[in-house]
Amino acid sequence: MIPLVLAVTVAIGDFKYQPAAVTVTAGQSVRFVNRDQEAHTITASDGSFDSAGVDTGGAWTHRFDKPGRYTYYCELHPYMKGTIIVIAPRSHKK
Repeated sequence: MIPLVLAVTVAIGDFKYQPAAVTVTAGQSVRFVNRDQEAHTITASDGSFDSAGVDTGGAWTHRFDKPGRYTYYCELHPYMKGTIIVIAPRSHKK
């Protein structure tokens, strides 16, 4: 049996999102943890989500309910970029 993962973690360190790209199933959350010495944001390129500032040692979580490709960046350091790919849940019909 495969365990259900409700949240995926993206670390922020060395002015990078690590990993820079993650894939989740619709309904899952992504938790961003700032391990850097500077504040950062997690801001959707399309404006659909924005963490505001996440200080050193802080975290922010966002739930992705709709399948699609979501690119994001740090408003304070725009060269920092990442991607969340959200896939539809598999049907368990037999």
